[in-house]
Amino acid sequence: MTNDNLNLLPNVPWLESPFFKQIFTQDKYSTEALRIAKSLHEDGYAIFNFPEPDLDNVIENLHKELHDLYDWDKINKGINERVQDVWNISNAVKQIATNQSVLDLLTSLYGKKAIPFQTMNFANGTEQAIHTDAVHFHSIPERYMCAVWVAFEDVDEENGPLFFVPKSHKLPIYLNEHIGK
Repeated sequence: MTNDNLNLLPNVPWLESPFFKQIFTQDKYSTEALRIAKSLHEDGYAIFNFPEPDLDNVIENLHKELHDLYDWDKINKGINERVQDVWNISNAVKQIATNQSVLDLLTSLYGKKAIPFQTMNFANGTEQAIHTDAVHFHSIPERYMCAVWVAFEDVDEENGPLFFVPKSHKLPIYLNEHIGK
């Protein structure tokens, strides 16, 4: 029996299916994929080593390719700079955004073909306040959008780690029209 036959809810990601335990079994998934699936299912995020054997060189190239895209005067004044969709001009960013191992993993976890659709690069940690990304971008049907965050430097609690609220993926999705904006 394939996973397709187990998911009786075709517009619900496999990760959020009430049939999660029947879909994600040891005979169909590696121990690491099951760990990631369980973490995404329970907490809404998973931490794993990015599967790029040459990641250090890719990051070095990325820094070179992106350097001139940022307004460093603003950054030095504490203004956060971000550039969107740099994967259209940066081979290094494209290599990360289109990593086949990550796309294959997401496809196997969500039950639909994963496709990268946007990149967002920051010169430094943004220290953004708590927010939901769903008001900016999402998927139809809902809950198929998955962000993949790759740190291009060592991260700890002092230098701008990603902030995430565990289990928030289980909350209803509120869009701008729901909150009167």
